Amino acid sequence: MAGRSPAADGQLALATAAERLFTANGGRDDLAAAQLALAEGRPADAVKAASAEWARRHHPDVADTLAWSLHVAGRDAEALTYARAAIAGGAHPATYAYHLGLINLSLGHRAQARAELTRALATNPYFSPVDGQNARRALSALGDAQ
Repeated sequence: MAGRSPAADGQLALATAAERLFTANGGRDDLAAAQLALAEGRPADAVKAASAEWARRHHPDVADTLAWSLHVAGRDAEALTYARAAIAGGAHPATYAYHLGLINLSLGHRAQARAELTRALATNPYFSPVDGQNARRALSALGDAQ
């Protein structure tokens, strides 16, 4: 994808090859497949894989990945349900908060977006070199400098 470094492309190719080998040997990890599809810019494939994983196990990481896949695919109303499910058990890591914040923002829920983006950065301001900056920009656009 555009904007990625050659080193990042190499890491993505390696992860893709590992996932293919795992699958070829009888393994199944639709959570990893969804995350790779997201990284490769294939949101419909990410939704399909994350949905398959959710059908097998209702785990917060799966809910978060499904929520983010749906968001990237432009299906924010559906994404919100899974983003909320990801935090329903009490875990609320920075990445979950970031995803929930941006999904809320996309739906026009500004107060909820502000609260979740603030939580993401308060939980771990270094949770992601890219998404941390995106969270700060989104908060700034909401009128909150971070």
